[in-house]
Amino acid sequence: MFKKVFLFIILTTGLMSLYLSAQDRSEAGLDELKKIIEVLDPIHKELEAPGPHDWLAHHDERGETFLEYIKVNPVVPTRKRHVIYIQPIGEFSGRKREILELTAEFLGYFFNLPVKVKKEIPLSVIPESAQRKHPSWGMNQILTTYVLEEMLIPGLPEGAAAVLALTAVDLW
Repeated sequence: MFKKVFLFIILTTGLMSLYLSAQDRSEAGLDELKKIIEVLDPIHKELEAPGPHDWLAHHDERGETFLEYIKVNPVVPTRKRHVIYIQPIGEFSGRKREILELTAEFLGYFFNLPVKVKKEIPLSVIPESAQRKHPSWGMNQILTTYVLEEMLIPGLPEGAAAVLALTAVDLW
């Protein structure tokens, strides 16, 4: 079963990449994409019900179809923007560094784009206003909007198709 689901993910991702990179968002292009999705449907597996700690167990979201996603004109790689950057936040040594490198390798294979790991940003540069202790669990957390608006967007490399921040600290 895993191989079948994994194959579906790879095929769908490959078709999505071809479709998006071709930039054919005409009705004819969407009709062709619908035919491809119908052919792949027999190997599609519905998501299982969320577990007690999963996001969807606590947040009502209807989700979206692939065609709905396409219609919102998502950001796609271009000749000028074709590199995925990973921005580590906090210390990544030992096992954490291994996981970071494996993640970079996997992203490169999955999206068929080069992936570059940027220099770590120490947690000490994040202001107190963007950090807190979780009210119930007491663990340290970083404010996601700070990471996005103050760290990632201003530091966006010129050739970036995407920038992914990774940290071992919980987010809120």
